[in-house]
Amino acid sequence: MLIETDMLLAALNRKDPLNSMARKVLALTGLSLSPYALIELNLLARGGKIKVRDFEKFSQKLEAVLTTRGVSITPDRPLHHSTAHRLEKQFGLTFFDSLHASAALTEHEGIISFDTSYSKLDRVGLTHIDPRRRRQDA
Repeated sequence: MLIETDMLLAALNRKDPLNSMARKVLALTGLSLSPYALIELNLLARGGKIKVRDFEKFSQKLEAVLTTRGVSITPDRPLHHSTAHRLEKQFGLTFFDSLHASAALTEHEGIISFDTSYSKLDRVGLTHIDPRRRRQDA
């Protein structure tokens, strides 16, 4: 299963109301991280959307969490971008959501995210799991 930026942000921020849920997700085996999550995190920090006092320490902590939890990072592929372009137009996804979804679809993985916009992609074969819901979208 693929995870994206929202899961990392919730897991790394102890004040986030979804922190404990996100930490439970990161305890699962066989997770992979969307390659676009790292770029999105960087842009969010640079743009002041998330507060990171020391980006180098933040990056080291993130590296340690991913390594400790055995989370692999899915490689970037050109096909992700063409699929993302189509998904963005077809479903009105944001730039990054379309990239995360396309990585999951192209790599034949589902996506675990708190973002409800992925639920509408079941029509194209994307399995979306929102940890807040008892009954999962499939």
